[in-house]
Amino acid sequence: MLASASAAHAHGGMAGPSEIGPPLLTSGALGFACYWLVMLWPSAKNRRTPDDPGKNRNATGNRARSNGNGQSNLRKSAHAKPVAHLKKVESKMRLLVAILAFAIGAIVTSSIAYAHGEAGDEPFLKDLTTAFYDVTISPTDIRVGEPVTITGSVRILETWPYTLSPPEKAYIMPVVPGPVFALKERTVNGTAAPGSFFVEKGGIYQFRMVILGRNPGRWHVHPGIAVEGTGTLVGPGEWVTVQPSAAKFVFPVTLLSGQTINLNSYRGGFVWWWSFAGFLIGVAWMLYWTLMHRTVTNLAVTIQLGVNDDAPDIGLITPRDHMWMNVLAGLTIIMLVIGWTYAAMKYPVRLPQQTDWFTPEYISSGEKMAEVHPSGATYDDATDTLLMNVKVKNLRDSPINLKQYIMAMATFVNGNNDDQAKAGPHDYVGQLEVEPSSAIAPGETKDLTLKITSKIFSEERLIPLRDPQQFIAGLLRFENGQKQQEMVVLRTSVIPTQFHSQYLP
Repeated sequence: MLASASAAHAHGGMAGPSEIGPPLLTSGALGFACYWLVMLWPSAKNRRTPDDPGKNRNATGNRARSNGNGQSNLRKSAHAKPVAHLKKVESKMRLLVAILAFAIGAIVTSSIAYAHGEAGDEPFLKDLTTAFYDVTISPTDIRVGEPVTITGSVRILETWPYTLSPPEKAYIMPVVPGPVFALKERTVNGTAAPGSFFVEKGGIYQFRMVILGRNPGRWHVHPGIAVEGTGTLVGPGEWVTVQPSAAKFVFPVTLLSGQTINLNSYRGGFVWWWSFAGFLIGVAWMLYWTLMHRTVTNLAVTIQLGVNDDAPDIGLITPRDHMWMNVLAGLTIIMLVIGWTYAAMKYPVRLPQQTDWFTPEYISSGEKMAEVHPSGATYDDATDTLLMNVKVKNLRDSPINLKQYIMAMATFVNGNNDDQAKAGPHDYVGQLEVEPSSAIAPGETKDLTLKITSKIFSEERLIPLRDPQQFIAGLLRFENGQKQQEMVVLRTSVIPTQFHSQYLP
């Protein structure tokens, strides 16, 4: 199963019965078979029958030697009671073939998962918290060691849910499937951001990150913002192909001492072997108590003993066991002392890990251009169609147009294909229809109907269909003839009008 497994490229979409049913049934069957094999089968081997005279004689002797202690009598009576036989399988090969069949079925019925988990988040956690826009990820085809640049903006919405802790500190990072890239550079609002920074509701944060291709493959790359107390909120993503290179990946870093090291492999061998030594101690402890001892194979007896009863008279925990546990504990302490001593002697000059929390420069959402009042929204789950009714008043002295609606990681564009191509990664861009489509004159108040039909709603689970509070939020981007823009926050309730069938929660 490990050899035949494929890479997971995931967005965390909720699987339906046809997808999740076979793996669940297969895993349940495998779990039962493995439980029988490990827990029940050993107790059926080399067992004496109830009428075995040797066993009865031992039981009688045990009862005769009872000293009156209640717990000892319970233990000996439990040791002497005949235990009903489990039904034996006719052939060990039958069990082996069954397990192999289950394993093959799990492999055959499994499908590739395309996920980073953002679709698994609750809709309110995406809609009411942040909005990513103007995201670019380029180039999308590189070789190992070459850079990929991620730029864009994220706004922390004023509609931040009251059920979440208020946003105070955050951390912008690339969201990738494991250490397949190395982060080389990161700036937020023009300031280098090696760590977290202070944020607030309504804040706009323009980011730029440079990552280096580390492992060959085809990887899904997102920007993300991790908000303290909430977690990571993921922006739109793009597939990036990293081709193999003739040279190995290197990541040179110059230390304060002037020494230049390759951060990709620096002291990697020592770290691996030192960690492996500690791992061996843990494995020795685990194998000692599972393979060499009766705590697992004689559960019927051990569960009848008191919590603090070692039961040395029946060989449960013996003085020899205590000796070997002391040896393992001693080895662990020796490893810690050696590690502390080595670090102090090898690196006499040490600096604590540094932090640099800062408040990014303020970025305006644009001069006041429009006033927006929502009039409700409906969503057709069968056709993935969202209809929003809004009343817009032009506050400027020139006509304005609604150009985009930005919701979580998705951008919907009122324009042609070229306008959509500039809006962000194509998998997260859709068409926005505005009726009436004419510009809003200076001082005019107009009722607009926004219509969006896109699979993004269902694939990314952006609409709260089965939540106790069915609200969505996003940004309306207005533009006038002088190319001046303003981002206006829109929060509205949404009423589902038709549902897909759902058999699993």
